Amino acid sequence: MAGFTEQIDIDGEPGAVFTWATDPDHASIWLDIIRMEPRDEKPMAKGSVYRETRRMGKREVSADITITEHIGPGQRAHPPYEHAGSSAAMGVEATYRYTFSASPAGGTRVDLVCEVVPRSFLGRFMAGPLVKIMKKMDAGQLSRLKVAYEEAHAGA
Repeated sequence: MAGFTEQIDIDGEPGAVFTWATDPDHASIWLDIIRMEPRDEKPMAKGSVYRETRRMGKREVSADITITEHIGPGQRAHPPYEHAGSSAAMGVEATYRYTFSASPAGGTRVDLVCEVVPRSFLGRFMAGPLVKIMKKMDAGQLSRLKVAYEEAHAGA
């Protein structure tokens, strides 16, 4: 298994940060994507599917993201809250898992774990290069989340 991790502390209560971060209307603000659209009529929950569109060079590329975990304040009384989404392409399955917990300094600690697992012969060769591309594209997404959330809630 290949992948990468990130961690950041955000000024805000874990349930509020989780709810804001997992709102599809906020995805393009911090995920460096163009848009995220539901593929079904379900609310955000385990099993929901979203179409994510991002710019790669001069073209737009879309992928379906299946929500594999979505445990927030409505399902659990206290943090940690968890959200994960997976997609598959070129024989590789990628899962982004976010955990929202109370920070020792106050506020919310967000941990991101990206796991990339080869699911075919081709995937064994593609996993390493894909992780490098994904890490480059998604580096700093938690920093963007922190800035976007804190700006949206300044003075609140």
